[in-house]
Amino acid sequence: MHKHIGKYRNHTHGAHHDVWLHFVRDVESLGRHLDSAVTCYKEVFAGPPYNENYEGQEKDVLEPLFKHYAENGILVFVFAGNSIDTASMIGFAASIGAENSEVTAFLKGNGDRLSAPLDQFLYMAELAVLSDYRKQGLGKILVGCRISEALERHPGRFKHVLMRTAEDGSNSANIYRRLGAKQIPDLVEEKDEFGTQSKRRIFLSMPLD
Repeated sequence: MHKHIGKYRNHTHGAHHDVWLHFVRDVESLGRHLDSAVTCYKEVFAGPPYNENYEGQEKDVLEPLFKHYAENGILVFVFAGNSIDTASMIGFAASIGAENSEVTAFLKGNGDRLSAPLDQFLYMAELAVLSDYRKQGLGKILVGCRISEALERHPGRFKHVLMRTAEDGSNSANIYRRLGAKQIPDLVEEKDEFGTQSKRRIFLSMPLD
């Protein structure tokens, strides 16, 4: 489904475009958007603070990642343009149960630092917006809509939200903190993949009231 959320400015061109959210309900409906999602992922994470290079890793890393979210979690794409038929993807976000995420093994080894059992956490797996559309509130919307979707799909399952982000220079960390998330003390993951220049990742969490 597509949900129109208003007009947003393209910082480079100065034009205002209509923006829609599109929730992906299963792998089949991911279909025609997969290539655009992979391209968007590579562009966003090629920039600071990550500076990652996924070139040549699309089939092994990125495509299975999106399929995993579509099948087992919550995946939402963001499109901008003059009409939904001609709109381009400008961002995406994904959430999944923390016990079924890429950080499951790490968190199981550090469970004493979590405030609740792992399966009570909704993990904010991805948050990406192209630089042309940042600093206009889209990140906050993408956090809120995933939480709402998770509560609707899985009533009573999730009690907390969990986020992982770069220790330094992270745009999403500021969004999470403004929403009330707090950093989990002494929970830091070292990551050195795809040429990342941000090797330390912190975790934040907040309760779902």
